[in-house]
Amino acid sequence: MWRLTDLWFRLRALFGKARMDREFTEEIEFHLEMETQELIQKGMSPREASRQAKLAFGGVERFRERAREARGTRPLEDRAQDLRFILRLIKRQPAFYALILLVFALGVGANTIIFSVVDSVVLRPLPYPDPNRLVVPWQTDPALRGSSNPVERAIADRYDLSFPIFRDWFELNTVFEAFGVYQHPERFYASDGDRVERVKGARVTHGVFAALGVPPLLGRTFAPEDDWFDGPRLAVLSHGWWQTRFGSDSTVVGRALDLDGGTYTIVGVMPQRFRFPEAPEVLLTVSQPYH
Repeated sequence: MWRLTDLWFRLRALFGKARMDREFTEEIEFHLEMETQELIQKGMSPREASRQAKLAFGGVERFRERAREARGTRPLEDRAQDLRFILRLIKRQPAFYALILLVFALGVGANTIIFSVVDSVVLRPLPYPDPNRLVVPWQTDPALRGSSNPVERAIADRYDLSFPIFRDWFELNTVFEAFGVYQHPERFYASDGDRVERVKGARVTHGVFAALGVPPLLGRTFAPEDDWFDGPRLAVLSHGWWQTRFGSDSTVVGRALDLDGGTYTIVGVMPQRFRFPEAPEVLLTVSQPYH
């Protein structure tokens, strides 16, 4: 109960500041008047009695400040005074402070974007089981470091695997539980007999699904025997494209899908939580050589 009483007093002091100051002034004046009258009765002149009463009281402003601090609203009053001062400055030079506000907003926006990128790429773990066990291998070629071609020098320490080298690494692998390779997404014209649209697709080997460890929502992913240039043309759909293109049809597995004139068989649909680099709508088997 005492906290409610204290809160009520502080609110009353905050919104009734003028009235409380007026009451305090009246009380001080009454006290000084009583002290002055007492000194006059002792034989002092009215002027001297008034001066002595004020000296004895010790300064009205000092007690006024103490009374304001006792109300507990001084920090809010100071902030309000600062705000009024700032508003007066803005009113005098609105263009200047508008520019400051714009720069501040751009700075906050830039920091928000940078943090979002760092959070998604560095801080937030990858959306796969045991993400700390995933690694990305690449090739190096020290001979290219001295090349006169700037492109060759740029890729000397890191360039993507070719499919034949991947096959060699895959066959010689004794370290990794799963080993796969994927091609950067490319655009296809997709048709299932109803309509044609541009779709982003990436070619992957079965080891990619095994390494990421995310099972399909429907059907299956690729098997080791699918990883050949002359192997079957199979497709696994992303969850988003399955919803928008096929209306979340649970019978989509086994349906034919035409991509750039080649017919692929849909064998699976990935769950919504599955994430893949550059977000392709469809993942395809390696049915043609890598370039």
